[in-house]
Amino acid sequence: MSDFSEQLSAYLDGELSAEDAAMVEARLASDPAAQAELDALMAAEAEIAEEFDAMLAEPVPFKLAQTIKTFDMPASEPAASPAAPANAPRPIW
Repeated sequence: MSDFSEQLSAYLDGELSAEDAAMVEARLASDPAAQAELDALMAAEAEIAEEFDAMLAEPVPFKLAQTIKTFDMPASEPAASPAAPANAPRPIW
């Protein structure tokens, strides 16, 4: 995968800074191959989303639901809170 392909993926996911997104958009406007790559990524994302939506509509298998209901969760200890630095301000309440 090229650096630009990674940028396109990040662009599609909304993970780029405004500056990086603007650079990608400028390339998309001037490079038909880049636009075609983005279109392919968007189509793949839509297809995957459609597949997952179909899976979510399927009922949970009875045996799995039964196993989940009868699973004995081990007792967990509460997470220890991190110690505050000695010079940290104390809450007023």
